[in-house]
Amino acid sequence: MKVVAQVYHNTILSAIGGHEYVVRQFCKKLAEKQYKVIIVCALPASKMCTLDTNNITFVGIPAFKLHSRIHVIRPSCLRQLIKLVKYTDIIHVHSPDSPFTFFVALLAKLVRKKLVVTILAYADDLKHHDKVKRLYGLITAILQTISAQISNTIHVESVYDLIKLYKFKNKIVLIPPGINALFFSKKSYSKRVNTANEANSKPIILYIGRIHRAKGIDVLLKACHLLIKKGVAYRLVVIGSDDGYLASVYKLIKELGLEDNVEILGRVSEKEKIDLIDNAHVIVVPSLSDIVEAYSLVTSEAWSRGKWVVASRVGALKYRVKDGLNGYLVKPGDPVDLASRLAMALKNRYLHPKMVPKDVWSWDKTISVITTIYNKLLVTSKRK
Repeated sequence: MKVVAQVYHNTILSAIGGHEYVVRQFCKKLAEKQYKVIIVCALPASKMCTLDTNNITFVGIPAFKLHSRIHVIRPSCLRQLIKLVKYTDIIHVHSPDSPFTFFVALLAKLVRKKLVVTILAYADDLKHHDKVKRLYGLITAILQTISAQISNTIHVESVYDLIKLYKFKNKIVLIPPGINALFFSKKSYSKRVNTANEANSKPIILYIGRIHRAKGIDVLLKACHLLIKKGVAYRLVVIGSDDGYLASVYKLIKELGLEDNVEILGRVSEKEKIDLIDNAHVIVVPSLSDIVEAYSLVTSEAWSRGKWVVASRVGALKYRVKDGLNGYLVKPGDPVDLASRLAMALKNRYLHPKMVPKDVWSWDKTISVITTIYNKLLVTSKRK
């Protein structure tokens, strides 16, 4: 059985972000393909933690957590980590812009293991919407660049990063993350929004994602306030996990007088999400900067169900959303522009998008391509 390590800086078993979800799905689908999967994550603890389940072994490596993305491995566990790396056939490092993930990538190179690195939002910390985080941008850009140089294969998820890393064209592959096969079914599932199909119901704007300032939800609420002033009827439904910003969201809803227009549902199942998308008329992605949207699973899910997307002109969205064809792009952080485009999308809500990007993939397709890459690397390794 082939052994593949998937390396990430956060404990993906409990983290709520989109990238953590993607890494979890990678591991689950690889295990289904009879790979022995080892998830290697930084763990803010003093002892190594190991958990086994269904061909997947989770290994928490003790590390000092200096920031949500800055973890430094404890010297006491270095010998165990080297042993773990030597045991694997392929090391796949996701986001080598953390000292933890970069160190594992470097270690893989030193012990001559095949190394795949997934690079998202290359060098985008340098223009982060948070000025403080821009200071860390030079370090992350350096770590990403060195990791790209020492890797056997560079994996990117969108044309956005493909263009920026074009100098590595001989070893770069573009493989979009997949979405659940349920999204390609014509079936609807639950009825979480029970007024969506009623004759007198208001059209629904749907936000899907973490409730975090970087996702631009405050800008969205201000745009919704402007829609009321324009006399545009709507309901805003928000689904996603609180990432420390929910209290501020409720406060802003009250300040803007949006209590009757906004419904926050929190986390929902995949089937409930599909039904919410089916009942919605517009999906909105108001993120503030490039680094927040290195791909955007939400847009793939929306397009798979025939919905328009109104999104900020950031990250991969600049290349994926085509004005007037499958959605509308807006200036990030601009509630006036966002309100204008939302009104336009609501006006055209009964028209189907005229195109769906070719990078809307199922997980089966994604894993089929990545395992082909793995197998080629393993064959090359055996020849040597």
